[in-house]
Amino acid sequence: MAPPFKTFAKNHKILSDNLSQAWKSKSLPARQWRLVESQLVDFGKGSPCQEFLIFLKAIDACRDALANSPRSLLEIGCSSGYYGHVLKSKFPDINYTGVDYSESFINFGKLKYPNFDLIVGDTTNLIFKDQEFDIVVSGCVLLHVYDWKLGVQEACRVANNFVIFHRTPVTSSTTTLFKKWGYLKQMFEWAFNEQEFVSTVNSSGFKKLQSWTIHDDLRLGTDPKKPKPITYLFQRI
Repeated sequence: MAPPFKTFAKNHKILSDNLSQAWKSKSLPARQWRLVESQLVDFGKGSPCQEFLIFLKAIDACRDALANSPRSLLEIGCSSGYYGHVLKSKFPDINYTGVDYSESFINFGKLKYPNFDLIVGDTTNLIFKDQEFDIVVSGCVLLHVYDWKLGVQEACRVANNFVIFHRTPVTSSTTTLFKKWGYLKQMFEWAFNEQEFVSTVNSSGFKKLQSWTIHDDLRLGTDPKKPKPITYLFQRI
């Protein structure tokens, strides 16, 4: 097996186009679900993982910042829609919609969550209207999107009030593209320079309200091979 990470050198657009197909594999949803299912079981027992806790904190922060409670949420990169399950457990009145690039994930999600509105769609070309959703969650998906800045713009375009970029891998180093192995498939991932990432969201008309580290260590690393997953909450200006 290849090393976990390898920096792209030349022709990385061609390589990323090829590797982006990994997420359309029919085998990935079941492989991911084996991990997700245990997290959901723990969540149901009152022992949520840190990723779920931070997600719910971000939704709480949205509610605190609005006079009226948000009524709709879009998750971009929803995979099987399991974050919709987490959302509904605490905020049953928020309407959940999920969109994902992979038809395999959406079909799998419709079996698990037949009552959820799950749609196949492109992160960089969303079918939704401007400011259609009160909250938009970009759920750890931009790292797998070659034109990630366009993905940011689209997330902001369809958000009426808030955008949450959940589990975003950032460092103080230059934004770097890698190829790696995940779920037994070779794929690519970005590690973002934090200042560049925040500036890109700001340029779409949003200001940062709050951020949370998934882990306790608050120091931002300098090694792009070891990015820190941070969840950011932005509000429309």
